[in-house]
Amino acid sequence: MNNDQIEFSYGGYFGGYKTLRYSNGTVSWSISIKPYEEHTKEVPEERLEVFWQQLETIGVWDWQDRYVQNPRGQPPR
Repeated sequence: MNNDQIEFSYGGYFGGYKTLRYSNGTVSWSISIKPYEEHTKEVPEERLEVFWQQLETIGVWDWQDRYVQNPRGQPPR
């Protein structure tokens, strides 16, 4: 499973955003506003198996690529 990859970001606007990335057995997470931070950690194979199973369980592969809401809370046209 070491060639699997996924990236997830949340937040935005003036509060910056946070990103979680998994690639080749390594997880990293970062913050886009000062003080900028990035952390990396190796993940054991058995924990990765559980993680990928949980993604399947919650149906993450059926999610849209992006969810965007405009500042006034109205759906995009």
